[in-house]
Amino acid sequence: MDMLDDIRDNLREQTKRVRERQRQDEKQAQLAEDYLKVDRAVLAKMPDKELAEWQGRYPPGSAQFILAEHEWQTRLTVRAIKAQFSIAFIGIGSAALGAVIGAVLTTYLPHLLADSPSMKPEDHASIYKSPCDDAAHATDDAIKLKAVPGGATTLHQVPVVNQKH
Repeated sequence: MDMLDDIRDNLREQTKRVRERQRQDEKQAQLAEDYLKVDRAVLAKMPDKELAEWQGRYPPGSAQFILAEHEWQTRLTVRAIKAQFSIAFIGIGSAALGAVIGAVLTTYLPHLLADSPSMKPEDHASIYKSPCDDAAHATDDAIKLKAVPGGATTLHQVPVVNQKH
């Protein structure tokens, strides 16, 4: 009787394995059929929630799961690029606005300061003075290099003649 029970147990185990294998084959056939039905354009049109639900139906490593992963990567890349473009446009706009404000202040600020009641008449000339004028008249002497016979150079202090720019 023990032998008969062993045979029955063995037969049951083999039947379970055959049924499990049939279920796996059916599942693989269903996955293959679903794969043929899905197009990347269909995945691209799905909202995020629907794509997540669709991806969750398939086991990791399956073709459908991998397609969904690629779609997620595409969506993340597109979102990152849009964010970068927004930041770039804000930067360009800020730079342009700064240039306009700088030009306006450079043009009109001296006139506004000259018309200020707290400004003394002798200060009016300093508002309109060019920065080049300050550099040319900042010192009376300049240091110049002078060639000496034999190829060496020495430093000499030479008086500078005031020249108008």
